[in-house]
Amino acid sequence: MFAVGVIVLMGASNLLVTNASKIAEARGVSGFVIGATIVAAGTSLPELASSVYAVISGFPGIPIGNVVGSNIANIALVIGVVAIVKQFDLQWKVLKSDAPALLASGFALFLVCYDLTVTLAEAALMLFLYLAFMVEAVMYQKGIEREKKPFAVTWFAYIVVAAVGIYYGAQLTIENAVVIARSLNLSESVIGFTMIALGTSLPELAASLVSAVKGKTDMSIGNIIGSNVFNAISVLGASAFFGAVTIPASYISFELPIMLVLSVLLVIMMLDEKITRFEGLLLFATYLFVMLNVF
Repeated sequence: MFAVGVIVLMGASNLLVTNASKIAEARGVSGFVIGATIVAAGTSLPELASSVYAVISGFPGIPIGNVVGSNIANIALVIGVVAIVKQFDLQWKVLKSDAPALLASGFALFLVCYDLTVTLAEAALMLFLYLAFMVEAVMYQKGIEREKKPFAVTWFAYIVVAAVGIYYGAQLTIENAVVIARSLNLSESVIGFTMIALGTSLPELAASLVSAVKGKTDMSIGNIIGSNVFNAISVLGASAFFGAVTIPASYISFELPIMLVLSVLLVIMMLDEKITRFEGLLLFATYLFVMLNVF
């Protein structure tokens, strides 16, 4: 049932993003804005939906595990595996625009979590930062006229269906993950860091492998970094508005520092505008090391 929940959550998120993008494109919104807003946020919908549902259902330790676990999986597992399959060839613009956002969002998450609580003021600030990013993306394209096209009413129907699917997918995922965690005597944060984070990172892995095979590695790593930024400053912030979010003390000494080290390491690897197979193996080995030590 946990696997079914993850599959429903992924499928519904993809359905929502696809049809929301179609509507935006039909109304003359540029591909850049669609990618920076709808698609970037959409790839992290599973993390957002599962974390919010967890807090509402009284499992406050899951969101932090989900966020940090997903970000570590995106860098060490997804980029690592993809680099092993095919070397990343990057452009300077990726490093120039995405690297600062990745590092800033990671350090912001660490500072917010340092006192082991996420206040409403901190949550509001995190959401404001992401809103500012989206506004900047829209303003960048302001004044450019684009042809508007008719759109199908069915697109809106699909969005409604997707929203229902996301809700029930999150419900199946969280409730069954908690049952598994309790049967194995694992904490909520551990199950969020491992099973839920890995499950919600599968779309990034699949999409990145396809992009890499097609030679679009810039797009692949851009989507991964965008997903990490959204996770760090939006998922935890949104979850805190629905209830208390607890941060285990161990996260300050192990999981969060590992996430920051991996972020810095990724930026260093990108300086020569490529990520080699050896570097991919190093990232993947780090992911295995982290998983072994979490338990």
